[in-house]
Amino acid sequence: MSGCHIRTQFASLLEAKRRIGGATTKKIAVILKSYVDQNPPDCGNVQDVVDRIYWCYMESNRVDNSKINDCYARLREKVNLPLREYDEVLYIVSDLCLEHGRLAFMEGLKVGMLLMGNVE
Repeated sequence: MSGCHIRTQFASLLEAKRRIGGATTKKIAVILKSYVDQNPPDCGNVQDVVDRIYWCYMESNRVDNSKINDCYARLREKVNLPLREYDEVLYIVSDLCLEHGRLAFMEGLKVGMLLMGNVE
């Protein structure tokens, strides 16, 4: 499934969310199930699906905010390295943080799936 197709489906879901306004979670689940039944995704394997969900989430929820920028500034103050070496350390720290966030997202998705199975 192409990134463009994923964004189109995501935009359709956001539009559905806007239309239903204050609907209950159960109504939203019914609407989403109907949408997926009518527009089945080309899923590939499970890990691909989970990765796509994560990247769609990350595209819509940018992590570049003032709190993160403040943390980077504090780190820069504490690390006494030339800028080039600091950047190398920063890339490693950023990769570590992104991977930690991705794994936490994946685990949250798994827990959500387990809870969904127990809702009905």
